[in-house]
Amino acid sequence: AECTRAARLFAELGQRDPVVLGLEINRAVALSNVDEPAQSLQLFQRLEEECDADGLELLASQVRMNAAFVNAQRGEFDRALARLGHAIRYFRRTDHPAFLAHSLLNRAEIYHQLGLLEESRAMAQEASELFAREKMRYDRGQAIHQLALTSLAQGDHAASFRAIRGALRLFEGEGNRARTALVRLLRAETLASRGRTRPAREEARAAGGVFRRLGLERWSAAAAVLLARLDAREGRPRPAIRRLERALGHLGSGEFPIIRYRLHETLGTIEEDTGDPTGDIPMRLYP
Repeated sequence: AECTRAARLFAELGQRDPVVLGLEINRAVALSNVDEPAQSLQLFQRLEEECDADGLELLASQVRMNAAFVNAQRGEFDRALARLGHAIRYFRRTDHPAFLAHSLLNRAEIYHQLGLLEESRAMAQEASELFAREKMRYDRGQAIHQLALTSLAQGDHAASFRAIRGALRLFEGEGNRARTALVRLLRAETLASRGRTRPAREEARAAGGVFRRLGLERWSAAAAVLLARLDAREGRPRPAIRRLERALGHLGSGEFPIIRYRLHETLGTIEEDTGDPTGDIPMRLYP
C-alpha cells in the first residue's frame, strides 16, 4: 500500500528517475510477497524493458534477480535461470555481494526443485556466507532455511534440525511471523520424516494458522499437504482428501503450479490408497 501511494505521488510530480524505478522494484517485490505473482511479473517486465532502454544495468540486474524468483514460483524455470544467469554475471563483475547472494539463493531454490541438491547446497552456503559478511540477518535466515531444506531432502536430519534452529533464531529476532512459521513448517516436515507424527501435526497446524491469518495461500497449501499426509498415515483418508480439496479451492487456478502439483499428487496418492484411483479432481494443473 505504501509503495503504491508513493508511486502515485511520483506520477503526479512527473518524476521518473532511478529513485522511482527503485521504488517500483520494491513494489513488484511486495506484490510477489502477498501472492500477486501475475501483477508482480507484469510490473517487472515493464521495469526490465525501461532499465535496458535507459542503460541502467544495475537496476536492470536487480529487476532480473527479483523477477526470477517469481518466475520460479510459477514453475518457469528456464526464464528464471536465464534472468539469474544475467544478474549473477553482472553482480560478480561489479562486486555487489548482497545482490549476488540473493541471486545465488534464488538459483539454489530452483536447483533444489530440479533435484540438483549438491549444487543447491553449494549456492545456498555461498549466499549465507555473503549475507553474514554484509550483516543481513533476515536474508541469511532465508539462506539457512534453504540449507535446511536441502539437508532434509538428502536425508540428513541432524543437519536439517541445526539449520532450522539457526533460521528460527534469525527470523524470530526480526519479528517476521511469516518466515518464522515457514521454518516451523519445515521443522514439522523433518519431524514427520522421523516418524514423530504428533509434534509434526502440532507444528504444521500452528504454521498453517499463521499463513491463513496473513492471507498466504501458497504456504497455507504447503501446510495442508503435510497435514493431509499425516491424516492418511493415521488411517484417516477422508479428512485428508477434504483438506486437500479445500486447499486447491483456496489456491485458485493457474498460479503456483509447483504447490498445485504437490496438492494433486498427494490427493491422487491418497485416493489410490483408498481404492478410488479415478477421483474427481481434474488432471490439468493450468487453466
